[in-house]
Amino acid sequence: MFLLKDVAAKVDKKLVGKKKMGFPGLGNSASGCGYTNLMSLDERMVAHCLAIFLPKLFANLDVLKGYFQNLIQINDGIMDCANLYTPDCAVYSQCIKLGLDIATSLFTWNGFQSSDNESILKTCLASLVERLEGNVADDLDLPQLAEKTVSYLMTFKDNIVSCEVASSHLGVLDALAKIENSDWVRQQVSLTAGSYAKRNWQTAEGKDKGAVFNAQVTKFWTYFLDYSDQPLQLILDIFNSGIQEVFENKAKDYYNEEYPTITRATLHTLYQVALQKLANEIKGKTYGVTKDKDELLIMWTQTTDILLKAVNPLKVWRNRGILKAVLKYSKPVIDYFLKNGMPLFEDVFKRKSKECLNVIKTLQASTRYMHVICTSTKLDSDLALASFVPMLKKSLEATVYRVQAMLAANNYGDAFWLGNLKNRDLAGEEIMSQVPEEDEDEEGEDEMEDNQDENQDEEMEFNGAEDPDSVKYDDDDDD
Repeated sequence: MFLLKDVAAKVDKKLVGKKKMGFPGLGNSASGCGYTNLMSLDERMVAHCLAIFLPKLFANLDVLKGYFQNLIQINDGIMDCANLYTPDCAVYSQCIKLGLDIATSLFTWNGFQSSDNESILKTCLASLVERLEGNVADDLDLPQLAEKTVSYLMTFKDNIVSCEVASSHLGVLDALAKIENSDWVRQQVSLTAGSYAKRNWQTAEGKDKGAVFNAQVTKFWTYFLDYSDQPLQLILDIFNSGIQEVFENKAKDYYNEEYPTITRATLHTLYQVALQKLANEIKGKTYGVTKDKDELLIMWTQTTDILLKAVNPLKVWRNRGILKAVLKYSKPVIDYFLKNGMPLFEDVFKRKSKECLNVIKTLQASTRYMHVICTSTKLDSDLALASFVPMLKKSLEATVYRVQAMLAANNYGDAFWLGNLKNRDLAGEEIMSQVPEEDEDEEGEDEMEDNQDENQDEEMEFNGAEDPDSVKYDDDDDD
């Protein structure tokens, strides 16, 4: 382990590069000393030395892998036995982690993007493939070697008992997926990340937890969604089957049976990963005359369903991290809806008016509680959260007028009316207005604004006579 730590530190220092430092002088530490000879070497020379070292490294890792494989078989495949978490097992797991970290640093070296270093990369991959298949044919190209290397690395998956080792294992697979981004490789990374997200990770003290564990869980869910073929459907399934149950159970240590990594302590990380992935996914789904409009409509239906599933449970329980994720990533979703979703609805409304109204109805149910979060955040004077409020409320207001214009253009102008939305806190209690009713209205306001309280939000409600589905849409005016 001492030798592996030394190699891992040197590879990270030379091939990965310096990390961004803060104020001059504050980033200086003893960890940056002792690399004079290393830094005098060329990066290509270091990579060449690692290519020679890699087979010997994984020969040792295979021995450790076999040790855990035999130990798991002795325990009939039960992964939470006490003898899997002895001090010796902790040392062996740490050695596997360091070995995988060395391989990750090597395969993520940006020098492999140059064709001049392709021979070194092929040598590294071939040395790992030989451990699985024996002699390797010389005519194999780089994508084939990368896929076979992934097949070899997949033999580690079922013999990992530590969450930090699983995180390092995913790092290697992700590095290889960037070398060969085939459908099969992406599927293997997604399946591996999903299996780790569904594992009940244990330590010698009991169930794994803490800030480091949360960071590792974030990595599992990020790769699980990033490499999935249908990320939106996967996010929706996770909110339906994993998150809702944790919100409804009041036990502090309760976890979901299907996804044991989803607990109250990790909910905020999952919210951040899921909503960020949602925003990134719909960003590329732009509207155009050549695009499949039915497919885009299905995508926006899934998007609004996800927003509703994310916001509704907050009425039961929430914490600051979850509220931050909702406030931060809801705005880009609403903005993309205005930019790409509304032109689609304006185009297909006459043909699919019911589907369009259902999407708007679902979105309104989400934005209603977003107004509550915004109001409560401002009252709590939480500056970090309150910084997201003005721009989010601006997007919500723009959505109301855009929907109003679309309905008017399609002769649905009488299908809605504007009313007052009462201000409530997160618990649902009504918040009394801070502005007395007898205060004079500002000069220049129109008749509708004169009849409304300045501290109340506008609410747009669809008339049931125009459409069988009663639909409401709300927005907030500037206080």
